[in-house]
Amino acid sequence: MKKILLALLIAAACVTCCACSLFKPKTYTVALITSAAGITDRSAAQGAYRAISAYGDLNGVTYKEYVPAEDTSESVGKQVSDAVSHGASLLVFAGEKMLPFARDAAKEYPETDILTVDFALPSQTQHTRAITFAVEQAAFLAGYAAMAEGFRSFGFIAGERNDRSQTYFNGFVNGIEYYLAERPDVPPSIKCWYSGQTGANDVLEDVATDWFNSGVQVIFVCGDGLYRSLNYAANVSKKQLIGSGLDQAGFSERYITTAASEYQLAVTDELTGYFKNGGFPEGKAGKEERLGIATDMIGLPNGYGAYRFTKFSAESYEAFYAGLKYNTLGVTASADLPDEVQSSITFYNDGISSPAPVETSQE
Repeated sequence: MKKILLALLIAAACVTCCACSLFKPKTYTVALITSAAGITDRSAAQGAYRAISAYGDLNGVTYKEYVPAEDTSESVGKQVSDAVSHGASLLVFAGEKMLPFARDAAKEYPETDILTVDFALPSQTQHTRAITFAVEQAAFLAGYAAMAEGFRSFGFIAGERNDRSQTYFNGFVNGIEYYLAERPDVPPSIKCWYSGQTGANDVLEDVATDWFNSGVQVIFVCGDGLYRSLNYAANVSKKQLIGSGLDQAGFSERYITTAASEYQLAVTDELTGYFKNGGFPEGKAGKEERLGIATDMIGLPNGYGAYRFTKFSAESYEAFYAGLKYNTLGVTASADLPDEVQSSITFYNDGISSPAPVETSQE
């Protein structure tokens, strides 16, 4: 009888322990806070998640992506609160549209570490860290390569007009201008439109299709969420696209190249330093680090299947890249719009409601 009673007590204890284990809240050390688009929108968030998941799986660091129902302070704030309550010691925000939400999180949870990717908080603390990219350098390479490939009629369609999208455009035009300075040629034509959109839109498709039908050979796509509409237009017209940010080659064969940022590599480096140090390393906490060609953090993807130029060889690209990296070309990729080719640019009215040409130049 005593043996039976003892066995029952042990069994009860086991059940209790198992129940406690089952209902114990799971904790996640690294939390990626995304927009409502999540981690499949071909943007910085997707690149950051690749790094976080690969690093976490390899090193036994728990992680989770927190996706809000909508891009509002209330919805994103709830995801941040959930992440902190589940033990997150590092919050990662990727993509510049996450800036206001990261700023709110830094105020609400000042002792929680925050890494921002593609933007920096206006006020940094010892619990924040930012990595950004010299996107004008990647765009410069794309502009030069597109000219070397033989294109002479270009389009540039962006989402919001802001410093980042204008830097992409200016760098792209600088690359075009540098090619012309080396090899005088027929001046190119360039159309530029800041659509104000952050997602697919029928007007985007119509404008891009109209541009293609009127002679534009390739359109530079700048902005999360625009790629679906512009890919549709490129497919219908059988024309080419140039991507930005995350390498777009895997999404569509229409992308001849991407002015790419190495999100996965950069975030992996940050995670390695963070966990080795037990927090942001001294000298990096509270700082923004701008990554570029000097550290091979931007460029045109030239791996198998990603490099789709046929006239501008991969070897020619690598030589040009090296010349830019080691300053043997006598040129730097400026973020300012060059005067030489401004007469070749047609700017369109900002916004989706009136995408028509205007006479005024970019401010």
